[in-house]
Amino acid sequence: MKQSTIALALLPLLFTPVTKARTPEMPVLENRAAQGDITAPGGARRLTGDQTAALRDSLSDKPAKNIILLIGDGMGDSEITAARNYAEGAGGFFKGIDALPLTGQYTHYALNKKTGKPDYVTDSAASATAWSTGVKTYNGALGVDIHEKDHPTILEMAKAAGLATGNVSTAELQDATPAALVAHVTSRKCYGPSATSEK
Repeated sequence: MKQSTIALALLPLLFTPVTKARTPEMPVLENRAAQGDITAPGGARRLTGDQTAALRDSLSDKPAKNIILLIGDGMGDSEITAARNYAEGAGGFFKGIDALPLTGQYTHYALNKKTGKPDYVTDSAASATAWSTGVKTYNGALGVDIHEKDHPTILEMAKAAGLATGNVSTAELQDATPAALVAHVTSRKCYGPSATSEK
């Protein structure tokens, strides 16, 4: 089910690798492989190092008052490219997403719970855990790593910092993508105490 989740948090892109949009004078990044231990927080980043300075530089005019994170569940590069080709033609560009000063992207895979190796077909739970916590996990897990250890989410960190937060979804909030901002469960099917007690 396609859905949109809006997470209001002032900790933007904390775990997402950030790079300036490529201009003709910028070099093409040759090594796009994940860097580091893919089971560690931030280990699946395509770029090394902290990207906070690049994000800060992009906001040099004035700091952001609010952050709204829109998630198109199941929307990746292929879907954006198909929409762009349909709407603007193969040589066209979207005036919004293609003109952003900063873009970032994680690798698109889950981890095998037993081996810790890439599981090339991910689900919404593992994918949402990666962008909300910065930690790769196995399919079906929410807010926990492959060792079932809880990791804080960007929404939880924002709330702990005293910021106002929210989570709005066109699906039920316990669905994998919106739940990834607040849940820490080993199975995405644990919808509540009665369902959890049956596991």
